[in-house]
Amino acid sequence: GNEELAKAILGAHNEIVDQKMGSFEKLLQSRETLEGETKVVTTGKMVAAKFTHFISRPVEHESGEVTVDPQLHTHAVLMNVTQLESGEWRAIETRDIFDNYMNLGKEYRVDLAAKLSELGFEVEITDQDKAYFEIKLTGDKEKDGAIIEAMSQRAKEVKNTAVKLKEEMPNASDSELKQHAAWQSRTWKDGNLDRRQIVEDNIKRAEELGLTPDMIKTKEAEKLSGQDREELIKLHLQNAIEVLEENTSVFNTHDLLSTAGALGMRHGIDTQEYIPYLTKNKELVDLSKGYYTTKTILA
Repeated sequence: GNEELAKAILGAHNEIVDQKMGSFEKLLQSRETLEGETKVVTTGKMVAAKFTHFISRPVEHESGEVTVDPQLHTHAVLMNVTQLESGEWRAIETRDIFDNYMNLGKEYRVDLAAKLSELGFEVEITDQDKAYFEIKLTGDKEKDGAIIEAMSQRAKEVKNTAVKLKEEMPNASDSELKQHAAWQSRTWKDGNLDRRQIVEDNIKRAEELGLTPDMIKTKEAEKLSGQDREELIKLHLQNAIEVLEENTSVFNTHDLLSTAGALGMRHGIDTQEYIPYLTKNKELVDLSKGYYTTKTILA
């Protein structure tokens, strides 16, 4: 395909993954006992390894055909250790991690959509609450839908397995069903897979669907002017505050960034652009350590 465009997409993905891993690292905590008193302390030190993959797990069809979908993603393996100021290594206190990992995933999707828009892709939001989106590949909605469906065989396999599991696990949430379905249906990855052959096979699959590299539509990115952009950032942040205070009295930085980011996706605003405005917003009350409430709640 288009190698220059592929490199640009990979670069955008890697940049955002590194950024979110940096945010994740700032959340790391442990427990420290001093003079008989045990406290939770923020260490901000992480030991992790990243593995970037470019394909999904193989899917074997009833016909015997095996397809391997293109799927750019990064696995981050986190060690259960962090370092105190004293230099001592301790296990991680996981509360802040579990409070924020969904938010950080949402922020990744918001920021990736913004980066892809900068590259000239037209982004279509499919679920604003979760910040899910698709790229308009050719400008033909029907053709784009057919291509995405055909190149998402692993996702289809997981979805079909989840439907079957619903009968066995009627009380499970959709996310739990999806997780169990992924585990139950996955084929072990073969380290001997011929990556070049997979690329060639996927190019052939795309061509059979009527997609060639020259058909992928990109255009010069249209970026909002400084004043208009600032007003939209303020508006989306204020709307995010109102959404959050309907459900809780205290929320954190990543609650704000992920919610505002999803609201501003259609304007190509990334989550980092909201950070300077957290201290400027007149409704927010800073409770310290990344937690906030509002004047309305305190009134």
